[in-house]
Amino acid sequence: MKQSATEHFNLFETTVDSVTEFDRVFDELNGIHTLPAFTQYCADYAIDPTRTQTPEYANAYAAYVEDYAHARVDEGLMDPSYAALLTMGSHFAAATYAEGEIKAMKKNRDWSRDEKKYFHDTLMPQVITYNRQIVDYLYAHPEADTREVSRLMFATSRSMLDRDDFDDIHDRINALVKGCRTEAMTAHLFDRIGVPYDFGTVQEDARGGDLVITLNNQRILVDLKSSLDGITGIDREKALDVVEAGKMYYVTGRNRFKLFMKFDKGTTSEATDESMDMAVGAQVMRACTEAMKI
Repeated sequence: MKQSATEHFNLFETTVDSVTEFDRVFDELNGIHTLPAFTQYCADYAIDPTRTQTPEYANAYAAYVEDYAHARVDEGLMDPSYAALLTMGSHFAAATYAEGEIKAMKKNRDWSRDEKKYFHDTLMPQVITYNRQIVDYLYAHPEADTREVSRLMFATSRSMLDRDDFDDIHDRINALVKGCRTEAMTAHLFDRIGVPYDFGTVQEDARGGDLVITLNNQRILVDLKSSLDGITGIDREKALDVVEAGKMYYVTGRNRFKLFMKFDKGTTSEATDESMDMAVGAQVMRACTEAMKI
């Protein structure tokens, strides 16, 4: 008979009140790997607990932690903020493996029907949902230090990933957290100036809709960029042109545009400038108008 995630975790005690919340989360997550209960959890699902650097192990670890965190929150025994950190720290390795599969599959587009389904129904939602977890945390905790968030993700995933890739992993984490922070801060800015938006669906996010603005019953996808990194070819030329012209956006298709937002501080709660907020709002509305006309 399989044990529940809650029963598994009851065998592990969190220690020391003097450390930070991030440290407590790290200690708890780090201890899971050696728990007899987690070893049994892996056995229940035919996963080799000694092969820690595999996507199967990373996915089992992430699912185990998420089930436990949700159960404890539902029981009123865990703060949702702490549970969010547990989930965020435990899922990075699994999301990294999924992203690696996505890159490999994109190199060969001759997919079978099953491969297409796996790509669209499993891999993309896994990566997008994980990114959204980070955005949701930073949006709900504007005081959070993004350096601590990055440190947690790296520290809790390193045992499940190839040591030779650590430099790339470190860079990916920094870029990921920076992008998620830009989404969270832009969402707060939209809140302040009354832009009618939501975070959209997984399908919309996959098409570049980090945020989705609804105007005149039309949904307009906003692809947020904190820099020109990763923009190549004609898109980069367009981006350079609009930035040079003092614009913050360029339209990429009907009801779609890229919006450049740059925030400098290491937290989401950056001081606001009302005149700057209104200037951004004016550009966003012009971008929407142009995108709806195409």
